[in-house]
Amino acid sequence: MDFTRVDTLLVRSAIDNARRDSTVDGREALAVAALLQFSEALQINIRTAIKENADMHKRFMPLAELILDWFTSKSLVRSILQVIGGDGSIKDSASPRLKQARWRVLDLESKLSQLINAIIANENNGTMSLEASNINGRWCIKSGIDPVANFNGLLLSSGSGTGNIIEPISAVPLNDQLLEAKSSVADAEVEVLSEITEKMKTDLDGMENLLRSVIELDVVNARASYGLTLGGTPPDLLLVDDENASFSPEIISPKENFSELSYSSRRQWKLCLPKVHHPLLLQQHRHYLQEARKDVADATAV
Repeated sequence: MDFTRVDTLLVRSAIDNARRDSTVDGREALAVAALLQFSEALQINIRTAIKENADMHKRFMPLAELILDWFTSKSLVRSILQVIGGDGSIKDSASPRLKQARWRVLDLESKLSQLINAIIANENNGTMSLEASNINGRWCIKSGIDPVANFNGLLLSSGSGTGNIIEPISAVPLNDQLLEAKSSVADAEVEVLSEITEKMKTDLDGMENLLRSVIELDVVNARASYGLTLGGTPPDLLLVDDENASFSPEIISPKENFSELSYSSRRQWKLCLPKVHHPLLLQQHRHYLQEARKDVADATAV
């Protein structure tokens, strides 16, 4: 099980924002979609394995029933992926209003770029240094200290040794329109994200339970993987009908397959692992043993 695709922190943030009636952002929405896709994919894999081999249902217990009960929502995933790009940005196609507002921004920026460059070309006679500058979203011209530029404009800033920042008079109305267009883009993006947030609100409990379960399963998987790297082996499990019955590992035949053991979902499991070693303690023991061998080798080499 690969949990790397699931960003639990972003999902947690998305759920918290939705509960507080705050709008989720694009990256949070994408993380929610990834979590739901992971849940559905794992369920499909388990169902496929069980369909191919009925005994696999018993083999996967009790995780199988846990995973098969996970919350999924194809409609929410589809809604998110339709409007959110792979980098968390909102697609132009998310809404007609957003597409139009972004086109308006590009058009105004193109016009301002042409205007500013034309002014610089007219003023640049080799005696002064002029360059385009963007101050708080407004297109301006940055000039040197001397000589003074000949075009009419608003002096936005001036400093000793830093030159002047001037907004040409002819650029003022276009800059005003540009800021309005950017504001429209921001409003349209919030509108799209608000729709996603509202769709999430209907299933917040299911998503929260899924997130909690995935985190717990990730911990189990991490511990098992770490144990295997130390040479550990999965234990043999035996369901005993009599809770007070005593047994030893030898009563399970080495040839007996785990899938042949009975399982009842209505009963609690009790694991008796008398010879088990905690992976962290085993790793620590091996470290101490390695250090001791090194000390002995160093002592005998003297």
